[in-house]
Amino acid sequence: MMIADFLCEQPGVSRVLYPGLPLRLSHKIPAAQMHRFCRMTSFEIATRNLVKEFFTSLKVVTPAMSLCGVESTVTVPALTSHLAMTPEDREKCGVTPGLIRFSLDIEAVEDFRADLTQAVEHISKLH
Repeated sequence: MMIADFLCEQPGVSRVLYPGLPLRLSHKIPAAQMHRFCRMTSFEIATRNLVKEFFTSLKVVTPAMSLCGVESTVTVPALTSHLAMTPEDREKCGVTPGLIRFSLDIEAVEDFRADLTQAVEHISKLH
C-alpha cells in the first residue's frame, strides 16, 4: 500500500493499479474479501516510449519475464506476457506500452522508494 500511495504521488506516473487504493471503483470487492492487500502493483509511466529505459534503470528490483520468487521483480506486459496480442487489443485491455507490473517482496519499502525515484528521475531527464 505504501508503494501504491508513493506511486500515485509521482509526476512521471500516469496510472496506478492496486486493489488497496480506495479511489479505485473496484476497491469495495477486495476490501470485503481481504484482510491485507496483495504485493502486486501495476503502474503506467506517463512517457510510454521510455518504458525500456525505466525498466533497465532500476537497481533494487530485478527485471523478469514473469513475477515470482521471494525477491522483488518487475515486468513490462506489452514486451513480455502480452507481446503476442496486437497493439490495439493490448490497449483495449489496458495493457499500454508504459504499463509496468511489480511483485514486491522482502526488500525494505525505503529501498523501493529510492529505486523508483531514481528511475523516474532518469526518464525525466530523457524526456
